[in-house]
Amino acid sequence: MRCLAPLLLLLPLPLLAQNDPTVEPPTMLEVTVGGSTRKVAEGESFDVNGTPVVARLGATRTLNTGGFSFEYPRHFAFEFDGANAGMQHWTLDGNNVVVMVFEVDGQGEVKDFEEGMIEQFGRKNCRPSNTSLKLGGKAYTGRRLDIEMAGAKLSLDMVKLEGSGDRSRFLFVQDTKNDDGTPSAERTETVRVIDRSIAYH
Repeated sequence: MRCLAPLLLLLPLPLLAQNDPTVEPPTMLEVTVGGSTRKVAEGESFDVNGTPVVARLGATRTLNTGGFSFEYPRHFAFEFDGANAGMQHWTLDGNNVVVMVFEVDGQGEVKDFEEGMIEQFGRKNCRPSNTSLKLGGKAYTGRRLDIEMAGAKLSLDMVKLEGSGDRSRFLFVQDTKNDDGTPSAERTETVRVIDRSIAYH
């Protein structure tokens, strides 16, 4: 053991921390500067031509459908479905929240989806009502389903966004609510992020 002490003193502290099996390893980033690539840990400071630089992952990702875009929390899983002719469907899946985006050929309406959602969850489990979501500083009216099934309380907000030509766009936000029926913190944050970032192209 005595022979290891001098070696340990020579190791940089970040390396010692990364080798601690009780600590989650940091995300490694590849940074290319002037054709030279190096790997750095997220949050690690490194030098670029005498200027200290810190590499960090952002808290969000950006979904760009080609017609519009918005940011959403980074940890959400992404899925795209273009199997149905005339419709493209994106699903962003978090812990409590599922965001669904639909782009459909033709002039569709929220009610075209509402009945299918009621059938999916069971009519006796759904309480429909009018709703609105503020996105990009604009209030979009739509429909809401409050759902109770298998001991879980869900909400599903469905709104039609600004379309383009003969295509209709829809945004759905599904939330697994708190036990007292209030929206989850993840829903509040997700809608806030979409509201401040949504843009049409």
